[in-house]
Amino acid sequence: MTRSPLLALSILAACLAPIGGCKDRSATTSTQQQTKGQPVFRQYEVRAVVEELPVDGKGTLRAHHEAIPNFDGGPHGMGMNVMTMPFWPPIIADPDTIVQGRVPETLEGLGDLNVGDAVSMRFEVQHASEGGAVTGYYATSITPLPEGTQPDFETRLPKTYTFQTRGEVSQLPDALGAPFKVHHEAVPEFPNPDGSMGMNTMTMQFWPAATTAGFTPHAERIPAELDLEGLEVGDKVMLTWEFQQDRATRSVVSYYAIRVEKLPADTALDFSPLQR
Repeated sequence: MTRSPLLALSILAACLAPIGGCKDRSATTSTQQQTKGQPVFRQYEVRAVVEELPVDGKGTLRAHHEAIPNFDGGPHGMGMNVMTMPFWPPIIADPDTIVQGRVPETLEGLGDLNVGDAVSMRFEVQHASEGGAVTGYYATSITPLPEGTQPDFETRLPKTYTFQTRGEVSQLPDALGAPFKVHHEAVPEFPNPDGSMGMNTMTMQFWPAATTAGFTPHAERIPAELDLEGLEVGDKVMLTWEFQQDRATRSVVSYYAIRVEKLPADTALDFSPLQR
C-alpha cells in the first residue's frame, strides 16, 4: 500500500490546534472504540471540490472541503475549518501505530472524477487512543454530487480555545436570572485582540454563555447546561472554560464554562496580577 509523505499529515495537524471551529450541514461522525489506551476510529462525511487527482495511479487526491464542526481533535478541541487536504493515498503518521486492517487498499471511483467536480467525501481518522494523537487518515468513499452543487466555503466559525483556571465562586445563579461568576487567577496564555497574551485576575460571568452581538458563535461547542450542584459562594473551584475568537478581527465571540470542579477548602489561590 502506497503512503503519502509524512509531511502531508501536518495539514491535518494544523486543524488540530486549539483553534478549531467550523460549520457544515452534511458532516457526520461516529466512534467505534472509546476505551482509553485503545485505538479510536472516527468517520466523517463532508462536501468538497476536487483540486487534484492521481494520474495513472500516481499522485494525490486533494479536495477543498467545507468546514466540519464535529471534527474531534481530542485534546485540541472540536472543529476543522474550510481547507484543502490530501485524502488519498492514505496519510500514515507511523506504520507501527496505525491499525492497518482498517486502511483501504483502494478508493473506488477516482477514475470517474475530474478536477473541479463537487463530491461527497467520507474519510476515517485513526487516533492512538481516546483523546490521543492522530495516527493516520484516509478517504473511504467519494461520490460525485449533482452538477451545479456549490459547497459552502464561506461559513467559518471562530477559533476555540480551552482553558483550565482556578478561582473562587463569587455569585451563583438565582431565580431572578443572576449569572454564575468566578473570581479567577490570571490566565497567561489567553490571546488578546491586540495580539498580546495574558488575562489578569478578575471576576467574570461564566454561565450562561456570554456572546457578542454581531458574531456567530460555534454553537456546537456551547453545552446545553452547566452542573453547579453542591457549590456555594466562596467555594474554590477548577474551572474548565472555552473562549471563541473571531478569526479576522480577533474579537471576543463567546465564552462559557463547560465544567466546574470543587477544590479542597484549604487550596491556596494566587490572585497576583500578571507581570507585563
